[in-house]
Amino acid sequence: MKIKFSSIVVIAVMGLISGCQSMHIAEYGQFPTGTFMKATMLSGGIYPTAPNAKPVPTLFRVNGININDINVLPTNATGCFAMAEAVGNLSTERADYRLTTLSCLNNDGKTIIDESIKGFVVGADGKAGIPGHVLVHKIDAPPYVEANVEVKPGQTANLVMSESVKFQIKN
Repeated sequence: MKIKFSSIVVIAVMGLISGCQSMHIAEYGQFPTGTFMKATMLSGGIYPTAPNAKPVPTLFRVNGININDINVLPTNATGCFAMAEAVGNLSTERADYRLTTLSCLNNDGKTIIDESIKGFVVGADGKAGIPGHVLVHKIDAPPYVEANVEVKPGQTANLVMSESVKFQIKN
């Protein structure tokens, strides 16, 4: 039996085990390219602007996952979090984020979705990246200054998936 609702597909497989009938239910879904997640930044950071800078990890709490303004969070998901990595951008005075992981928990606190994702972050103003404050420090070697972009936690953003993601909800 195959039932489709929203973007999640439920597949029920009937089987016979030792003469007894049992049912196994697995839920599968897909977030297509362009899926966006309304989120709140939980951990801000000071993001380096150097050309070969190591990205800084950042945690977002996902408040909803939407496709065409329809919330497609699994019904048993009580909390979702996204990890991103960011570097500072001096020309825009923003931190530019790259999404790395999406994790969702159920009512019992167990992980039901834990997938690698690809995408970017859009600030509340609709532009890529989140605006920050430029910090300039004197250093002892050329070019004698170092700049970073500081972004405070608590800001709202949209996380946008740049590739589709297939997932299986773990029971």
